[in-house]
Order: sequence, then structure tokens, then C-alpha cells
Amino acid sequence: MHEIFISYSRRDITTVRALMTALSQKGVSVWVDRSDIQEGDAYDTQIEEAIAQTSVVIVLWSEHSIRSHWVRAEAAYPLAKHKLVPISIDQSQPPLQFMQIQTIDFSCWEGGCEDEAFERLLAALAKRASVVNFPLAGQPPLLQSRRRLLRSRPCQKQSPAITGSPEHLSQLW
Repeated sequence: MHEIFISYSRRDITTVRALMTALSQKGVSVWVDRSDIQEGDAYDTQIEEAIAQTSVVIVLWSEHSIRSHWVRAEAAYPLAKHKLVPISIDQSQPPLQFMQIQTIDFSCWEGGCEDEAFERLLAALAKRASVVNFPLAGQPPLLQSRRRLLRSRPCQKQSPAITGSPEHLSQLW
């Protein structure tokens, strides 16, 4: 069973691959449709099961994904279950239904673990996963290991767009 489900537009596959690599370096198991849908099975059934079984769903909002009915549907299900963590990879505004959820700005993320945006994502994952008390890749529950995850690699690049300030919120809304 995977801990994280990633919802995205296929046009953003390069970012998805980088995110999967960074998360797996932290010991996180990730489910994505490209590698985890079994041949001969219905897409929608497997996606529903994967979302239901994962602790957290990351949705990558972009100019492409905000137009995708699939991405919107994949994000709506975990939204109701409080297990959605949205990130914006190009500062696109999320669809109306998702604007009330704080979105992490990944527009300056360069694909590594040594970035403030990635650390914010880890913190959000730790918060969501601790609610369901799900262990992270054989480690203690995220609530207990959150500090270890955040301190395992220092952030070397500071991005003013990832402050969570009112200015940042107004950019997303």
C-alpha cells in the first residue's frame, strides 16, 4: 500500500517524476497512474481504490491540471476526507472548489529535497498522515518523525513566494 497519491496532468509529468524521486528519497511510497494502474483494469476503479487506500493525496495544480476533469475529480474525493495537499507548480489558481485550501507554491522548486517548498510539503504530509496515524515507509508515525524529516537536509534556497503571508494568499486566490 502506498502512502501518497499524486494527481496531475500528463503534461506535467516531468515535475511529477522529480516529486516522486524527492519523496522516495525521504522514504515515502507514492502512487501514480502511469506506473500503478494494472493492465486490463478500469482506470476509474483503480484510481478510486488508490485514493481511498492512501493517507494523503497531493494535487499538482498547473495551467494544464486546472482544466482537467480527471484531476478535479481526483482532488474532490480527498478534499471531503481532509486528506488533500495542493501544490501549484506554475502559480495557477486552483479551481473554485479548492480555493479555500492553502496551496503550497512549487513554482520555484528545482526538484530537490533541499528547498523550502519541499520542506513545507513534508510538514503538510506529516500533519495529514498523523491524523490517520499511518507509518511512513516503516518509520514511526509522521507525527513523531516530523522533525527528523524536516531537519534531514537543510534548506539552501529561500523563496519569498512560499511564506504563507497574506500577500501569498492573495496571489493564489
